This record gives sequence, C-alpha cells and structure tokens, in this order.
Amino acid sequence: MTGNILVTGGAGYIGSMVVTHLLANNANVTVIDNLSTGHRENVMCSQFYPVDIANEATMIKIMREHRIDAVMHLAASTSVPESVSNPLSYYLNNTANTLQMLKYCVKCDVKHFVFSSTAAVYGECNRILSEDMTCNPITPYGQSKLMSEQMIQNVARASQLRAVILRYFNVIGAHARGLVGPRMREPGNLVPRIIKTAFGEQDELLIYGNDYATKDGTAIRDYVHVEDIAKAHLAALDYLQGGGETTICNVGYGEGHSVLDIVKSVEALVAKKLPVSFQSRRPGDLPEVIADNRHIQKTLKWHPQYQNIHEALKTAVEWQRKLRDI
Repeated sequence: MTGNILVTGGAGYIGSMVVTHLLANNANVTVIDNLSTGHRENVMCSQFYPVDIANEATMIKIMREHRIDAVMHLAASTSVPESVSNPLSYYLNNTANTLQMLKYCVKCDVKHFVFSSTAAVYGECNRILSEDMTCNPITPYGQSKLMSEQMIQNVARASQLRAVILRYFNVIGAHARGLVGPRMREPGNLVPRIIKTAFGEQDELLIYGNDYATKDGTAIRDYVHVEDIAKAHLAALDYLQGGGETTICNVGYGEGHSVLDIVKSVEALVAKKLPVSFQSRRPGDLPEVIADNRHIQKTLKWHPQYQNIHEALKTAVEWQRKLRDI
C-alpha cells in the first residue's frame, strides 16, 4: 500500500477502525473529521484536522500540503429514522459533501477514491441483494447515498479518478484488542442499544416489529464485523492501486441473523435476561436484508475473518466494558 491517504470521518466508528488498520500497514494517513459525531480519542494519527468538508479553501490546502493521492470518504450521517424525519440534513451532509469531495479530488489530481455506501440504496427488493440489482431506496438516507454513488461513477468516467463503492450491510463489533470501537452518544442501531440495556443504561430494549414473515417474527440482517469492513477498504485501495477499474461491492457475509438471535447472544455474554418491549415497525425497515458477497471476494480478494456472530458480539461487549472502566 503506497501513497498519501486522506480519510474523511476518520474519528467515527468505522472511520477510526479504517485508520487503525491503515496505520498498522504503515500507510501515510491524514484524517478529516468535524467531530459532530466522531471522537478525537478514536484517532491514533497525528495528522488530524477538525475541519468540515464544506470548507473548501482549508480542504484544498490540506490535500495539497499532504500530497493526497487517495481518498477514503466515510464522513456521513447514517440513521434511517433520522433521515426520514430530517431529510434535508442527509442530502446536505451525505450528497452535497460528497460532491464537494469529488470536486477537491479533481482539483488535487487524486487518482483513487473509496466510498462508504450502504445496502439501504437497494430499497424493497429480494432478500439476497446483488450489486447488479436495480436500486430504488425507500428512505432519504438510502437516496442520499445512491445519488453520491451516481456522482462518483460520473466523475470517474470523465476523469482520471477510479473508485470502489462499498455498500455496507449491518456493522457490529469493536477492535479485537480494544483499540477502537463505537462511542455513540445516542445509539440508534440495534447492537449498541442491546448493550446499553445489558449494562443497565436504559430500562428496556425496544424492538421494532415482531410480525415479519421470519422464523421468530423479527427482522433479519447480515451483520458484519467492523474489522472486516476496515479490511474491505484496504483491499479496495490495493485493488485500485493495482490498476483496478471503478466498481461497486457489497460488504456482507451472505448470511442473516434475526434481532432475537442477537439479543440471545448478548444475553449469553452478559449472563442475564434483557427486558424487551416490542414496538410497531419503523418506516423504512425491511423484513430481511442479506448480501450477495461473491463480487467482493472475487474482485477485491476480500475474505472475512469474523463470521462467528457470537465472537463478533463479544468484541462489542468487551469494548463497552472497557469504556466503563476508563
């Protein structure tokens, strides 16, 4: 892995894991994060700038000073329910800021671009999702990401920029050695909410929907360990630096677990029964979402290491225990 790499959103949950893995591979990394949701203590990198992507003059200055030739763009808003209630903020932070980053890349002659996208771009479709399916997102979050994907592909066709778009499925876990992990102030995703309940920080766990046509009535998702997500970014950059063309890859395991599967696994890890309250389905939630991951394995030579859901969740529980001991 060569060159000078800029990671946007590098103080966030996934971004900090990507930075940690880049540094472990002796990469020259610069991190940008406005710290609206990220945490400075997550960044184990001296080249850190608390800058908003919309600040064009500062961004161009940083990219030119550090001679950036590859960008990993992870800065984004990611809550599906929040995007439904506040769509404009998602089009601003996700779509408009991706437009800005692409403009900076063209101005600064950046050759390689790795983009953090989402399975939410698919919308309501078959349970096994492949990259060649027609995308029809049903939430502003998914739409904001799909619009960004389309801009990236257009710019790649019109310039020297080559890109890998990574469509994440449901990200869980923390660094196996406890270096970095989620520090969510108000967690909206399932696993942080389960763990928050397990540690007595909320009275009960709200589960949205127990009437889906699934084995136990709860939604099924493809849960991917955050270290495997990070390794997908490194594999994407290796692919681009090896002459790879612009492509889109799902990042998932190709297998699903229900909400109650996850609850039971965490209950076993903390040796207690969790109080659960079933609620109505949320707008935008689907019964079952699983990745077809053949393309990423073939194209990027990505092979996941944390497919055991219990071991993946164990890293999340241990991380939260560590935070409480600090």
